[in-house]
Amino acid sequence: MAGDIMKNWLEQNFFNTDGTANSVYILNSRGEIADAESWLGKPLDAVQLHQGVASWSDWLSSVSWVNKQLHDVDTPKMWSLGLIPWGANLKDAAAGSYDDKYSALAKTMVGLSSGDGPIYIRLGWEMNSKGWNPWGAAGQPDNYVGAYQHFVDQFRGVSDRFVFEWTPNINTGMSSEAFYPGDDYVDVIGIDFYYNVEWAPKDAASAFDWFVREPWGLQWQQDFAAKHGKPTAIAEWGLNADNAEFVKLVAKWALDHDMVYQNYWNSDAAFQGKLSSGQYPSASAAFVEAFGTTEVTSVMLAADEVAKALTGGYNQDLWGNGHDNVLVGNDGRNEIRGGEGNDILDGGRGADTLVGGNGNDTYYVDNAGDKVVEWANGGNGGIDTIISSIDYTLPLNVENLTLSGTASHRAIGNYHDNVIRLNDAGSYANGMSGDDLLIGGKGNDTLEGGWGNDTMDGGAGADVMRGGDGNDVYHVDNAGDTVVEWDNYGRGGNDTVIASIDYTLPINVENLTQSGDGSHRAIGNHGDNVIRLNDAGGYANGMSGDDTLIGGKGNDTLEGGWGNDTMDGGAGADVMRGGDGNDVYHVDNAGDTIVEWDNYGRGGNDTVVSSVDYTLFTTLENLRLVGTADLIGNGNRADNIMVGNAGSNRLWAGGGNDTIDGGAGADQLYGGTGKDMFVFRAGEAAGDKIMDFEAGDTIRLVGYGEGAYATLQGHDLYIHDGDQVETIHVYGAALTPDQWSFHHDAGYTLPG
Repeated sequence: MAGDIMKNWLEQNFFNTDGTANSVYILNSRGEIADAESWLGKPLDAVQLHQGVASWSDWLSSVSWVNKQLHDVDTPKMWSLGLIPWGANLKDAAAGSYDDKYSALAKTMVGLSSGDGPIYIRLGWEMNSKGWNPWGAAGQPDNYVGAYQHFVDQFRGVSDRFVFEWTPNINTGMSSEAFYPGDDYVDVIGIDFYYNVEWAPKDAASAFDWFVREPWGLQWQQDFAAKHGKPTAIAEWGLNADNAEFVKLVAKWALDHDMVYQNYWNSDAAFQGKLSSGQYPSASAAFVEAFGTTEVTSVMLAADEVAKALTGGYNQDLWGNGHDNVLVGNDGRNEIRGGEGNDILDGGRGADTLVGGNGNDTYYVDNAGDKVVEWANGGNGGIDTIISSIDYTLPLNVENLTLSGTASHRAIGNYHDNVIRLNDAGSYANGMSGDDLLIGGKGNDTLEGGWGNDTMDGGAGADVMRGGDGNDVYHVDNAGDTVVEWDNYGRGGNDTVIASIDYTLPINVENLTQSGDGSHRAIGNHGDNVIRLNDAGGYANGMSGDDTLIGGKGNDTLEGGWGNDTMDGGAGADVMRGGDGNDVYHVDNAGDTIVEWDNYGRGGNDTVVSSVDYTLFTTLENLRLVGTADLIGNGNRADNIMVGNAGSNRLWAGGGNDTIDGGAGADQLYGGTGKDMFVFRAGEAAGDKIMDFEAGDTIRLVGYGEGAYATLQGHDLYIHDGDQVETIHVYGAALTPDQWSFHHDAGYTLPG
């Protein structure tokens, strides 16, 4: 990301603040956090935590230990992690010898991190040193760079949530550029410096000017970061004198350069610079003035009030109660808290902080500096909505985003299942991860689902819809709508277009459903498509692929095209054309018409599945009757497979060597000419009749027990299976024992 984009992203997703975030080093202590916040009069935007580096064991286990001490602290945590502990070396790290340890630590940190936001790492800081850190890289910049890159690669291989800061010390006589690991491995460029009156100029202005103009000082940091498109931070700074002017100069520099954060060394460990203790009162007051609270008037709703609007242009806080409140700010910088109910919060024109609390809350955003803070659903945060008149990215724990106003804007989701609604100006929406619903307006919108199973409806206008990963659904209502979908190897999923117009499926989309009341054409692609028509009597063509075409209540025309297709016209008198391949036709109306190629025209081996009387015409091979009605099925001169339903059927096979299975019910079976096989299943044979048994015909008995046997008495074949006896009446040529046999399977397969 470019520097300003990364900074804004961190503000919204990590620090939860606008401007330069305020952080202090806290000695990994909960008490130090309380001490610092009491001193500042406001919560910290972040705290800096340090890992132990006494050994590999300490290097790995100390992170869990520190996290345990602060596990219920909500303040964002920035981790200072060493590349190696004492006893290890950078050369081995650069060679990949410690990659398994890096990967293990990454997994530990992801496991310890709550939520799904960024994990901020200040990695291998102050490398341009001569021995005070194990990864001090004097004389071996290449080893440092290699080690840093291995560390980042291993961490990013575990999760994409990690953000990395590269932090040299201010001028140590070594070129900081030599240790830069590359833009792909750095998100933020920090710097460390300390004002020690024992060796620095006593005058604050002179001292600070020295820090700015040093060869690798503060100005170098800004220039170097701008060149590489990175935001900047003051990762550590401190002073050991009561010098308010120096504090003011540092604060002005950080704010003027829009730095991501400044982190003060509020400790006497290793450097006596703690300001919250009161040992440097003037410097402490200057710090609070720069980074602490300013005077704010608080307004609280009375117990019986449900709405309040602030007036005037000064900064005020507004607190709701247990009701469903409507809380409106003024032109100043407000903090508005909703409380327990389903609240509506509108900060007004200033850069406001809106805190919803419990319930299903609605936030109005109109300023890039507005900050929304919402509880997770597990904390009863509810389902929340932001209505924004500016470009906006949803913060954590807020589910829905609606663009308002008449200007075109960008609406970006988060890791949740979002509902994003655009205005009518022709805007852009991206759901990011999660199973999102993106809804356009009357303009020409662009919708990107991102990761997850997303649903996109561009609304009126010629819209562009891109699905990305997952099983996506696109609603199309305009001939100018464009659908762009990944292929399945790119994890494009199984996708569906729902169209209220004539439509041809684009590449990488599998399914098409016609909606609305009008008759339309639905055309497939080269994939295996499922095409569903509406009830108006439409047309579907699967093109190539093994397609499933499903009609509605109207009189539909279905064409399978190339491939092994399945067609079901639904209600109505439908026309079904199979084309190439082994096709399956579902018939439920005497007016249904099937048109099939002959085999020389590559018509394949085709099957009709019918719930009405049906006669196979010349180029159809197989018939399966379904339902419970007593039906008649007629074959043709081909080698047919004919299967009855649960009713009492009459099956006429005709010419050819046919397979006839009456199914349940008392069926009459006619093999016709040819060597026919009659199939009878256990529990379904009783009462069946073979009406024209011939010398070349056979009987296949399926599913009977191991001890089953058959006896012949006159024209009747008795099948004995334990205590059960089923009788088949056989008319025609005399039946001999070698013409029947027991089997585990029917000897055929047939769809339907």
